Amino acid sequence: MASPAQAADVAKPDADGQWAVGVGRAGGFCRDGRGAGRDACADRIAKRECDHLTAAPAGSGALNTTRARMEPRQAMMHLTPISGVDPVGDPRLSTALQLAEACDYEVDHSHQVTRLALCLFDQLRETSGYGDEDRFTLNAAALLHDIGWIEGRRAHHKTAMRLILESPVLDFDSSMRLIVGLIARYHRKALPDAARHQRLASLDDADQGTVRLLAGILRTADGLDGSHRNVVNALRVDADKAQVRITCGVTGDGTWEQERAESKGDLLAATLNRRLTVQCMPG
Repeated sequence: MASPAQAADVAKPDADGQWAVGVGRAGGFCRDGRGAGRDACADRIAKRECDHLTAAPAGSGALNTTRARMEPRQAMMHLTPISGVDPVGDPRLSTALQLAEACDYEVDHSHQVTRLALCLFDQLRETSGYGDEDRFTLNAAALLHDIGWIEGRRAHHKTAMRLILESPVLDFDSSMRLIVGLIARYHRKALPDAARHQRLASLDDADQGTVRLLAGILRTADGLDGSHRNVVNALRVDADKAQVRITCGVTGDGTWEQERAESKGDLLAATLNRRLTVQCMPG
């Protein structure tokens, strides 16, 4: 069982400020991508690996791995506009939207983070192996991630989880509430650690893996709107077996978004067992 100190050491920035995943286990994560001790999420991702990665068909929304090493200027020509992603288009989100509105949520920021999270998810499908139901789960958690502000900034991530678990408005079963609540809870501060967090430990390995991956995406998306100014207008995800690179088109200065996304990308880097880099460029 990992100690709290080990759990906090899942990923560290290297000399260039990029997140690198270490070797060993901490907080239930697989950190080296090998061995029988991998968690369910790492196992699921590993099964998608092959020795010769091929490009996804154009327009498929899947991760394009063959361009992982393209120059940034080339990547800019292939960014996906996030404006095409509808953050509230699924009718099953109606009660989640009601709860968000009841909590006086910050519409612009929450919808921007939701667009970014869904765009990241769509471009990571090929690597993660996760599907449409997981996308819906992420959609709900992203919309609700900041509703805890209704009771103030302090521990608002934990407040969001409590509201999701207890609200009579939300039309989700108890299992869905718990997973959505945990994803919202882990959008900031502590990383998921089943050794210390009882609610996470109550889930089976597969659901714990889902929470880790989707919370990792949500944390990164939240960083990409760190200034709450909606400066990111398009993005692209490229990956190989060693790293995931997120290239963003921004309106104005995206320095803060780049720094926050790389910092908050710790969980996504650890879960995918890859180094994460973010570059924001005017475009």
